[in-house]
Amino acid sequence: PNITHLPSGVAAGTYAYPTSVTVDISGHTSAIVAGTAPGPSIPFILSATDLYVGTAAGTNSAVLNNTGVGQGGGLGLVNVGGDNNTAYGYESLHALVAGQANTCVGAVTGDLIVNGTNNTGVGYATLNGGDTSENTALGAFALNASLASGLTAVGYRALATNTTATGGTAVGYRALASCTGPTSQGNTAVGYNSQPVSTNSSGNTSLGYQTLLQLVNGTDNTAVGTNALQACTGISNTAVGT
Repeated sequence: PNITHLPSGVAAGTYAYPTSVTVDISGHTSAIVAGTAPGPSIPFILSATDLYVGTAAGTNSAVLNNTGVGQGGGLGLVNVGGDNNTAYGYESLHALVAGQANTCVGAVTGDLIVNGTNNTGVGYATLNGGDTSENTALGAFALNASLASGLTAVGYRALATNTTATGGTAVGYRALASCTGPTSQGNTAVGYNSQPVSTNSSGNTSLGYQTLLQLVNGTDNTAVGTNALQACTGISNTAVGT
């Protein structure tokens, strides 16, 4: 959220619990910003455009339209040039330096993104493989180890161990969970455990429960239906049905 202006008598600065401040956030007045209570002092930093809540959140940030909530969250220590970022959770976007337009929600989400842009990660340990851009991850450990860009992962451990494969789309529990190898790219998996093990395979499409279950050196295969093409090592195979 963008804090559009500070009310009269409220100065930008660092506040500690039990301070309460009423601010205007994105046109909605009477938003209360305060430390967490009861408990130890949890500071928050408030400026005309940024809000950081939590120990070390927003430290050294001198940029615009960023929001960080959580210990070390929201550009915790070194951010110097990234705008329009949102981080909620322990050490989310913790290492960001110049990345822009990133949204991370969840503990250690996007915590190794440095200069990456336009990433969206929701869930514990999503998008924490390295400095990437233009990825979307939803679900715990989705895109957990990825160094590639342009990926979409929805579901627990979707594309979890993908490192360099590009152009992948995974929707479902453990879909494309282990997608590895220098030639793996352009795979699409939709369904529970769809393409969970894909090694040096590209251009494959699977739809359904446990489709393309063990895929090694497979290219341009299409599997639709429960257990379709469970063990595949070939090229240009099509299977429809159980």
